[in-house]
Amino acid sequence: MNEIKGIILIDKPKGKTSPEITTEISEKLDTKTGHCGALDPYATGILPITIGKAVKIQEYLQRKDKEYLVEIETEGEISTEKMKRALNKFQGKIIQMPPEKSAVKRRKREREIYSIKHIGRKGKIHTFEVKCQHGTYIRTLVKDLSEKLNIEIKLRNLRRTKTGKWKEEDTYTIEEINRLIDKKELKKVLITIEETLEEFPKIEIKKTALKPISHGEDLKIPGIKQIQGKIEKGEEVILTQEKEAIAIGETQKELSKKDKGTKGKAVKVKKVLIDSL
Repeated sequence: MNEIKGIILIDKPKGKTSPEITTEISEKLDTKTGHCGALDPYATGILPITIGKAVKIQEYLQRKDKEYLVEIETEGEISTEKMKRALNKFQGKIIQMPPEKSAVKRRKREREIYSIKHIGRKGKIHTFEVKCQHGTYIRTLVKDLSEKLNIEIKLRNLRRTKTGKWKEEDTYTIEEINRLIDKKELKKVLITIEETLEEFPKIEIKKTALKPISHGEDLKIPGIKQIQGKIEKGEEVILTQEKEAIAIGETQKELSKKDKGTKGKAVKVKKVLIDSL
């Protein structure tokens, strides 16, 4: 359990693809890596990289909401007020078709824009901030804005400024990460799986349940050592042992402290985060 595993936050530079950065770090560490929420080559900003066993939690990281700083250039001049009115029409739930070059199946899907705020204009260049649900495509948003205004719009700059609770100031450049790897000091900046999934309810398991769960078996109620409050049926939970995340699962019934010692299945294991014992 002493292998390198966790998440690092890269400040992605312009010109590199997300897979290129992931591969570079993978080769440097000689271990499996992944990225969460790909950024286009021209985009910059927060790119979470999963390392080792943390690759298994990518789907949970990808659900985190995002924030972007967007800079566009219009073919002709558009007043600030007209741009603000057009942007406001995209706030709330919208329907998007993912771009042709995307990691998901191309079909219309609903996404939510929590906030879209015009923050500056210089001639034909407008800048705005977007706070949105995960899976929102900003280049598609710009394309739809172009159609709404009936004018050509070029996406000049795109920067992801926030992913979940992580902000720009939490990131490191590729050069900084490479230096830490060379000095064998990467753990100084690693975010643990436990920190990453801190919003999940936790169930501490008994040592006797550790081996079966490491092989993917479901957690039975007698294997529960401690429950964090009351947990509803169907909730995703973290199974822990001595504060280490062992697995992610889904509760099969409502659970609380009074359930300890009774019988039956408590949690269906979905992801095992440790090696088989």
